[in-house]
Amino acid sequence: QRNRRDGLESCMAKMNKYRVSAPEARTWNGKTYASKAEMEYAVMLHTQLERGQFILDYIEQPRVWLGVRENVYVPDFLVVWADRCPSYIDVKGVETAAFRRNKKLWSRYGRLELQVVKKKGKRFETVEVIHGRSLDEREADPGLGDPGPGRPGAAGDTEGGSQVPEAGQGGG
Repeated sequence: QRNRRDGLESCMAKMNKYRVSAPEARTWNGKTYASKAEMEYAVMLHTQLERGQFILDYIEQPRVWLGVRENVYVPDFLVVWADRCPSYIDVKGVETAAFRRNKKLWSRYGRLELQVVKKKGKRFETVEVIHGRSLDEREADPGLGDPGPGRPGAAGDTEGGSQVPEAGQGGG
């Protein structure tokens, strides 16, 4: 009985608190993803792109500044759809407090929509869409800061010439 308990304890010690699969189960094309669902979504996007279905392009792990440089959010994908405006995608299993904070920031500072996607059986389902605010809306609200790259008046910008890169451009 002692051996059985030791085996259970060692198994439990290896388990992630968010129940993330082992790295081997979430690695594809030389990249290890944060979750198996995120990896499967990447495979789906890649397949759609190669077949010329639904999407024109996608970027993995784009960096997005939400308001000020300290608020950097990295969604899973930026997808350029064939038939509508681009949108950011975040594949979620467990919604953390940090993600809830980022959703609030997104609704105020995001430039495009953010789709929260969850895996349901063998399919992916958009469970929430957080709409970003247009440039006109951001410019009309003086408390928003960061009106866009190279535009004066960004949060924390006293010189009037903030250069905040768009998602996927520089920003190391």
